[in-house]
Amino acid sequence: MALSSESKAAIAVAVMFFVNGAVFASWASRIPAIQKALSLNAESLGLAMFALGAGALLSMPLAGKMAGKFGSASLTFAFLILFCLSLAVIPAATNVWQLSMVLGAFGFCGSAMDVAMNVHAVAIQVRLGKPVLSRLHALWSVGGMIGSACGALMARCQISPEIHFLFVAIFLLIFGAFARGRLLDRATELRQRGGPAESPKNGSETLLSWAIMLWCAICFFGFMCEGAIADWSALYLQNSLGTAASFAALGYCSYSAAMATGRFAGDHLITVLGRNNLLRYGNLLNSVVVAIVLWLKSPVLAVLGFGIFGFGMCTLAPIALSSASYLNPRRAATTIALVSIAGYCGILLGPPLLGFAAQMFGFSAPVVAVSILSLLLFVLAALTDYVGTGSDTSPGAKLEQPSELPI
Repeated sequence: MALSSESKAAIAVAVMFFVNGAVFASWASRIPAIQKALSLNAESLGLAMFALGAGALLSMPLAGKMAGKFGSASLTFAFLILFCLSLAVIPAATNVWQLSMVLGAFGFCGSAMDVAMNVHAVAIQVRLGKPVLSRLHALWSVGGMIGSACGALMARCQISPEIHFLFVAIFLLIFGAFARGRLLDRATELRQRGGPAESPKNGSETLLSWAIMLWCAICFFGFMCEGAIADWSALYLQNSLGTAASFAALGYCSYSAAMATGRFAGDHLITVLGRNNLLRYGNLLNSVVVAIVLWLKSPVLAVLGFGIFGFGMCTLAPIALSSASYLNPRRAATTIALVSIAGYCGILLGPPLLGFAAQMFGFSAPVVAVSILSLLLFVLAALTDYVGTGSDTSPGAKLEQPSELPI
């Protein structure tokens, strides 16, 4: 049976998610080699990494506006090209300042591509009439795992980052080029019905603003929790529970595996349970599980608990991006960019804030914060019913069909 154009577009945008994850992981896997080649100390490397984060943050609002104006398909592929090219250029840097400039461009292109492909994925999701964003985010994780494994293999074979990055860039450019033609065209993506959209007025405008801010808050605290587990799970296991470093690494491994697996099942769970129910009770479960981990102080149960946390958290980003985009479909690109910025700020601000807490109260403090933030997310998810976000709460509820596709 021949696939519909929407199904082909879904496969094509899945390739884009995979490529984005693989490119970023390729860089991350060779950071030690880049550091050694440039003889960077921790301070210099931190400066370069800050430039990457700053570039990523700066690109998001611009990408949202450009996706709305030029179409998300063209923008996704344009930044895919630039993202791959900037990866290939990274090893050409000869000092920390050149590396910072290149990484700033690398972060800018990767983040802009991320916003554009999420906008396009939401448009496809609406056309299909069923959730697909969770599986697409899972494929980003798969791309990251394969990119990291390839990087480890290249390092083991003593292949330089120059050759490694050039090979990856060329291969993923070709891979993405084959998928480009299957994405939704501009006219199909827009699919305007009638005249121009009317701006919300008076109380409706205020309610819409509160709804967007609520989803921004959910993304901010959710991504802060994700960053906390990534940064502090191993430190908690090693320093608070006294495990060996090799065992401590299993904490984040368990979380990552559960996150990737859960995202593949996430779209089905959203259809069966409803987006708001899944977001709400998943975070309530996370809060209780982390509290139990802190109470029992068992290394094995802690590793299991971090895995359960990953499963409970896996659909937060897809749900937040989808739900926010439905608030005002004609401005979905801008809304997705805004929510993405909030999430990224959570990742950037989380480590220093939790690091201060760990210094004051010990390595258990960041994990305690995760339990508290998960409970806060449960409350915020419950509030989405009262600000007109359009989140479905009934099992089996289908996606809303707005008057036009998100752009």
